[in-house]
Amino acid sequence: MSKDRLKSTVNKHAVIICEGASEQGYVRWLQRLAHRQTIRGVRFNEKNIGCGDPLAAVTAAVAEIKRLKADKLNIVWRGVLIDEDSFGKALEREREARNLAKTHKIEWLIQPPCHEGFLIKHFEILKTYQPPTEEICFTHLRKIWPDYKKGMDALGYEKILTLEHLRCARSVWPEFSAMLDAIGWTIDLG
Repeated sequence: MSKDRLKSTVNKHAVIICEGASEQGYVRWLQRLAHRQTIRGVRFNEKNIGCGDPLAAVTAAVAEIKRLKADKLNIVWRGVLIDEDSFGKALEREREARNLAKTHKIEWLIQPPCHEGFLIKHFEILKTYQPPTEEICFTHLRKIWPDYKKGMDALGYEKILTLEHLRCARSVWPEFSAMLDAIGWTIDLG
């Protein structure tokens, strides 16, 4: 499909700023899954900032929102996908990030405590488990997903995650579910 044809079929945009390559790969997997589920009118505009700095993430989101608005595109959701352990390091920058996010209506998808902690919520057996550290998350994730590695691309996620896994994660993370609702991806949780 040509770029012009793709532009004409996309009528909703979701801005998702990712703290790293793992999150970006996940969002790209989500885009592929949405397309296969005929959620084709939405485009995830994802960007990897390469660090867990809340202010850098929100600043990148503001820039992406301005770019899309300049093209008169319909932004239905805007947010930052970031690890919980990215907070508590630079309180003044975090306060500035929260204020900037509020001004620009940017949502927070804060992964508890890290991306791997979010990923285990995709598996029924661990969906309500709240591991305290990244190391413990990684250990539990590798037990059910031995081939998982940091920085995985969309194809890596696609090898194991399905719509059922997405449904599982959505059932326990309200902010994630709200993002999916905003883009028009209503998944039956039954």
